[in-house]
Amino acid sequence: PYTELERTYHYQYFSFRSHTTDNKKVKYIIENAGDTSYSKAWEEATVFFSRTINDPNSWKRQLDTSYDENGNISWTQKGSGYFCYFPPYSYSRHLDLIDKCNAAASITTTMSLGKTLDDRDIDCVKVGQGDKICWIIHRQHPGESMAEYFAEGLIERLLRVGRSSVDDDDDELIITKQALE
Repeated sequence: PYTELERTYHYQYFSFRSHTTDNKKVKYIIENAGDTSYSKAWEEATVFFSRTINDPNSWKRQLDTSYDENGNISWTQKGSGYFCYFPPYSYSRHLDLIDKCNAAASITTTMSLGKTLDDRDIDCVKVGQGDKICWIIHRQHPGESMAEYFAEGLIERLLRVGRSSVDDDDDELIITKQALE
């Protein structure tokens, strides 16, 4: 998308499916990676691959991913599958996380701060109570699914999912979760 402030177009994320009729090794090249909004990110990046897009545990890193001096990202893979910069974080998974927060009602409060353009809630999860406040805001853009994975881990850690007790240290943490897909 074009931003007036910076007077430029932004793009970074990619996600696509490739279908092959045989099991031959295919070399994939993204030729314009050097022109993306933050091309430096590709220097140490690895593409993700899955044969089943809806299984969040099926995504694996393509360890042979390389970024060359001409701004190309390349990797090889046998057979059909899905490729992306970072695995998608589904809206149903997001809703499951909000349900976990609602289930911990003794230490959390959930609320909607508004609606996205797709009429989805912009969820806010408040954990704890006290005078100290920390806001964690993320996923302002659709391609930032890695931020949702981070927030999921952080929230589960704060809620001590799987543990029998929660320490109450009179601190308050407010987490704003955005799912603008």
